[in-house]
Amino acid sequence: MKRVVLVAPEFPPSNTAGAHRPRLFARHLPAFGWTPTVLTVRREQIEGPLDPLLEELIDPGLDVVRTGALPVRPVRIVGDLGLRTLGHHLSALGAIARRGTLQAMVLFGPPWFSFALGPLMKRRFDVPYVVDYIDPWISDWTASHRFPGKGWFHHRAAAAIEPGVLRSASHVTAVSEGILHDLRGRHRWLSPARMSAMPYGAEPADLAASARLGVEPPDFRAGSGEVTICFTGALQPKGRDLVGAVLAAMAEIRETTPALGARLRLRAYGTSNLTWGHGRHAVRPMAARLGLDAVVSEIPERIPYLQALAVLRASDVVLVTGSADQYYHASKLYPAIVSGRPVLALCHADSSIAPVMRETGAGVCVTFRDPAELAGRAGEVRAAIETLIGRTPPPADPARVERFTARASTAVLARALDGAIERPELAEAM
Repeated sequence: MKRVVLVAPEFPPSNTAGAHRPRLFARHLPAFGWTPTVLTVRREQIEGPLDPLLEELIDPGLDVVRTGALPVRPVRIVGDLGLRTLGHHLSALGAIARRGTLQAMVLFGPPWFSFALGPLMKRRFDVPYVVDYIDPWISDWTASHRFPGKGWFHHRAAAAIEPGVLRSASHVTAVSEGILHDLRGRHRWLSPARMSAMPYGAEPADLAASARLGVEPPDFRAGSGEVTICFTGALQPKGRDLVGAVLAAMAEIRETTPALGARLRLRAYGTSNLTWGHGRHAVRPMAARLGLDAVVSEIPERIPYLQALAVLRASDVVLVTGSADQYYHASKLYPAIVSGRPVLALCHADSSIAPVMRETGAGVCVTFRDPAELAGRAGEVRAAIETLIGRTPPPADPARVERFTARASTAVLARALDGAIERPELAEAM
């Protein structure tokens, strides 16, 4: 077995979306010949709410090394977890390398400043590494920050560090092809042959664990007589028109089919993408403008992961929205498919969401090229909702879903790691 260290400052019991990527890879890498060690932080160094149930999903035999980090209490000087852990993780990686038990590393971003560990370890110990983009480090949004704000410094530090990280990396992976496309646009010397897109992928065992542990949704129960459409996860800045189209369709149903409209509910969870939420409602204000206050609920805070899976299990329809951006890929699509509940997806016509929906037969996909189109298509969305409500979906076909699972994504990572220890240079000759 080859040995790899997954450098994952965000890891259970951290209640962040990024904590799941290394957790799922650690679960499946041994099947592909790699023994993982996870390098993360001690529980008391995690800022924000914890989700202890996530530790129920970790193999007790997994080697997890937890280090300290720069403190955030009583004075918070540095908040970015990648910066807080940089020195501690460099020291731990050096100790592992000196024992001769480190053949490769995977670095996850966010927190992106952990990427700086790659070139340092490459120079000191000749350890090849893969960088994995869960989200883009640099974007038009990061570039828009003004001096002297924290965002301005973050963007310029990222712009200074990213080229060196990529030049000495062995492989670059990301949750979507769109992120890789943007990287190639910024760094023309990157070799497409050493770049791979791999989604989070669904983990059927997590859904089973949610049921086995008796986890329930926070504010409703299946079989209550309501018809519940559920939306879990952050509402993207370019995705508001998509949710707005669903709300407009619900308003039409209440007018044209009052009996169904009286039972119909939209429940949204984790829309702020923050563990504490700060009351940042995004869906309810839109609902209020359509007179849907009584039938739309929203919990902006990110709810615990297993509870989010319980929401999927108990819902009548799962809503998955992409973005106005054609490259956006919704990672929440895969758990929705594996849940076996009917899926209503709204996405750009060129998004990878549409072919996945067609291939899996998970539900109805409404596509567009310009989100402005959706303003006149409430009837189409309404028909999709009515179709899905009256449908008894067949169980998810494992053969059709397999390539969209976490195991399939891990196979891509394992191939990248195999290549890393054979051909450790990424950038093409300039």
